[in-house]
Amino acid sequence: MRKLWMMPILLLVTILAGCQKEKTDGELLVEVSYQNSPAGNATVYIYTDTLLPPIQQERTDVAGEAYFTRLSPQHYYVLAKEHTGSGIRSAWQEITIYPRTGNNFYTLSMILE
Repeated sequence: MRKLWMMPILLLVTILAGCQKEKTDGELLVEVSYQNSPAGNATVYIYTDTLLPPIQQERTDVAGEAYFTRLSPQHYYVLAKEHTGSGIRSAWQEITIYPRTGNNFYTLSMILE
């Protein structure tokens, strides 16, 4: 009977703990173009360090878009590369995914040179 005063406190702590939103992984849409046209079939690589192999890679669709999910909050290096009959076109960019609650979506536009 004496410990009944703790019940409202425990209930409040439980409710507050359940209200905290989880931080979500980032999602990244990379738009790749060359001379104002979508670069379909280019390869996009995601790196955490330029000295290490890529952690993910995707090919762009006909709209020049590649989509990446489950990117943990940190700094990334993004390389887009397209092989042509006369050589390779490429572009490098950097992006930071921040810890957020709810929608954690980013868009990165890259122009091949």
